[in-house]
Amino acid sequence: MDIPTIDQLVGVAGASLVTWAVLQVAIRAWSPSSATLDRFGPLLAVGVAEAVVLGATFVLGLTASADLAQALITGLFAGLAAQGVHDTAASVGVPT
Repeated sequence: MDIPTIDQLVGVAGASLVTWAVLQVAIRAWSPSSATLDRFGPLLAVGVAEAVVLGATFVLGLTASADLAQALITGLFAGLAAQGVHDTAASVGVPT
């Protein structure tokens, strides 16, 4: 039996949902202006997603360099996906 890789355990879809939920809490606690959120929202989303995915990687014990590289890429795309979900929800009138 092979050891599962990070892309099998922590995917972009799952990480982006967790990231979006954490972002909602952070945005409500921070309550930035619209311009500030537009400027720093994507950076915050990618940072949170990287923390979520790298945290999951270390908790699962996957510390090989290939797993870490995969985790960084997954975190980047998960953060951008979470920011896209936030922007889409805001544009259709869902309170965010």
